[in-house]
Amino acid sequence: MTCQQMEYELSDLLQRIEGSSDRVSLQPRLHRVIVEMDQRRMAVPRRARRLEASLRDEAIEAQFDNMPV
Repeated sequence: MTCQQMEYELSDLLQRIEGSSDRVSLQPRLHRVIVEMDQRRMAVPRRARRLEASLRDEAIEAQFDNMPV
């Protein structure tokens, strides 16, 4: 995949996450794109990093929502 394709995929993914009611399910894919961009030494927008961290936190919190007390 070229750098331009990676940037397009990231942009598309960010739009899908913003419009999705199940944002957390897209976190693993966002993480993979960010890691691949890092490995290629591409600039990753801060917005994408912040969103990935937020989704990761949401996923962790969701695991505890179903735990019996």
